[in-house]
Order: sequence, then C-alpha cells, then structure tokens
Amino acid sequence: MAVWRRLSAGWVAVLASLVLSACGGDGQVLRIGFVASFAGGGQDLVIGARNGVQQAIEAFNAAGGHRGRPVELVLADLAVDSPAAAIARFRQQGVEFVIGPLLSVEALGLLSTPGAEALVFVSPSVTTPALSGRDDNFFRVVSTTRSYAASMAERLYARGLRTAALVRETTNPEYSLAWQDSFSERFTALGARVVTHATLPPDDDAGYRVAASQAMAAAAEVAVVIGRPLDVARFAQRLRDLPGRQPVLASAEWGGGESLPELGGRAVEGVLVQQFFDREANTPPYLEFAAAYAERYRQPPGFVAVLAHDAANAVLEAIRQRRAGQSARDAMRALQTLEGLQQTLHFDRYGDTLRSAHMVRIEAGRFVAEGDR
Repeated sequence: MAVWRRLSAGWVAVLASLVLSACGGDGQVLRIGFVASFAGGGQDLVIGARNGVQQAIEAFNAAGGHRGRPVELVLADLAVDSPAAAIARFRQQGVEFVIGPLLSVEALGLLSTPGAEALVFVSPSVTTPALSGRDDNFFRVVSTTRSYAASMAERLYARGLRTAALVRETTNPEYSLAWQDSFSERFTALGARVVTHATLPPDDDAGYRVAASQAMAAAAEVAVVIGRPLDVARFAQRLRDLPGRQPVLASAEWGGGESLPELGGRAVEGVLVQQFFDREANTPPYLEFAAAYAERYRQPPGFVAVLAHDAANAVLEAIRQRRAGQSARDAMRALQTLEGLQQTLHFDRYGDTLRSAHMVRIEAGRFVAEGDR
C-alpha cells in the first residue's frame, strides 16, 4: 500500500502544478494540452508522462520559449472529463497541440468526438494499429502493437519457450486484444502454440485467481500478461500461490511501469518485460535527461517519461518550425525527423514512426537490462 500512498500524495502535487500553469499567463503564453486518465490503477504512468513533458517544456522555456512566449500546460483528466468536455476546454484555452492520451481506448474515444479535428494529438504511448496509416490529426512516437507483440513472440521463442498462456485485461481492448492477436499470429508462425487465453476482470481478485489457475492447468511454459503494472503484479501474486511447476512470467510493454517491482514484490522476481526504451543507453541527451530527472524526482525515469519527453519535443519542434499561416496539423506533418532522447525518430506521412523495444528482467526489486535476447 505504501506505493499507492506515495502516488496519491504525488498526484496532488501534479494537479496543483498543472492547474497553476493552466490558469497563469497574461495573454502572451502559448498553451499546449496534456490529456490522460488519472485513475484506474495507472497513476504512476501518468505521473511519469507528466514529468517527462514538464522537463521538456521547462528546457524550452529556459531557452527563450517560442519567440519569447513561454509554453504552459492545460490539463484534461479523462477520469473526470468526458472527451467532449476535454476538447471544449482545450479549444477555450486556445490550445492547438495536445500531448496524449496514453491509452489506445482513450485515443479512439477522443478522435471520434466532434471538435477533435481542430486539435493535433501527439501520443507518447498509444500503439493500437487501428490508428495506423490514417491521414488524420493523430501522431505518435511509438510503433504499433503489431511490431511489439511480434518482437516479444520472437524473443520468447528464442529462449526455447514453445507454449504460451496469454492473459489480458479488458478495459483497454484496443490495445490488449490487438497485442494478443499479433503475438498469437507470430508465435504460431514460428511453430509454437498458444495453449490458453484468459482475461482479467477489472479489480476482481477472484478473476486473477481463475486466470492463474487456467494458465497452470494448461501447463504453459510462459504466461504473458497484457495489462497494467497492477494487473501483472496481482496475477503474479495469485500465480505464485499455486502449487506445481510455474511458467516463466512475462509482461507486455504497458505492464512495465516503474511501480511494478514494488507492487508485485517477491512475486514478480524474474518477470521478463519488454520496454520502449533502453535502460543502458549512453546517448548524451538521455544521460542528461536521466540525471536531471533522478535529481528532481528521486527516482530514475521509466519508459513513459522518456516517450512523453520525446512527444513534447515533437510538439515544441513543430511549433518552432511552424510557418506563418500554417495549420497545426500541417506543422506536425512537416516534422519528418526528431532527435529523441535515445534514437532518431522518422515520421511517415501518416504520423507513424518506428521505435525499438528492449528486454528487461526484474531482479532484487529492480529492472535489469537483458540486452536484445
């Protein structure tokens, strides 16, 4: 419970900071949006994203802002606001560029809402393939579930694992179901088998027990959880309660938040996680960012902080390069390359890009790089 008390206390500070930014200014500020859902067991990811965005904005403002105009954030909380209310708030505040959302289900909901076409969304972490190859106002700094799930299938197969149980959450099916299907397609193409599928009812502990029992009964060599850090932790705890030979436990990218080792405790020791960033990267921009982040927040940055920082810099670079009379959407389209914290991102004409993923393992309560095995 300690981790949730800290997250709750930290979130109060986050809200205060964002609200002050949104309400400040004298008409000369340039406002950009930040949209996410601050509930549902994913607060640590939202806080990490906000921290990454804030560092990018502060560096931009310290360098003079946009022609002397500082940038401020306008907050929309999808746990409180409807998509329509969030869009209305952004438009009332003069926002054109929005960083977020973080989840695929949120992105599809926002983009289908009247008025959304007036905004440009740049997501740190939405991976649903449903938004790929579309000539629209949605951009992102990650690849899709197709590539990440296939990569995980290949990596697990390379470890000699031939049977898998897939366990997914149900609140974000645009992500979890797409990831499951892409993993299954690649894993079976390699000659391996998915021996069972299980679902995790939201916040239903009995459902986690049932899913764990199902994975054990199928004698799967690996159980892959597709869900939040909290889902991975709870499933691992229920799995470890069961007698018999335990499968290797692995997590899709969403579950690899920085809170996972503490949420799961000893139950998640040895869990394999595929993450959107390289914990051993030595690029100067990342090392500088990581040092500043650790000094300020007393913890290393997680994957979502790195991705959100890149998303914020994509928006800020589009603003910097925007020509007079150019729409926000066309300004983002014109940004074909971004030097991210760890790699150069190349955007295609649909606003899609490629980002590598890296394997880690939880050892002694911390993430340890596994290399590209």
